[in-house]
Amino acid sequence: MGANLGALVVFAAQGQVFWLLGLGMAACNVLGSRVGTRTALRRGAAFIRATLLCVVTALIVKLSLDQLRL
Repeated sequence: MGANLGALVVFAAQGQVFWLLGLGMAACNVLGSRVGTRTALRRGAAFIRATLLCVVTALIVKLSLDQLRL
């Protein structure tokens, strides 16, 4: 958190911060966290495990495809 705040101060002082984009991203981050937490609490650990497995598998496939295209 401290590094992010420090970076924000440095970049803001140089006028290189897209405030509207950053606020939109922050709002979506909060909304996604709330939806994810509610879903996890309602559906339980089995759903989280299955979702994590799907995401990790998709990431492995994507990284493998990216590596093969070199």
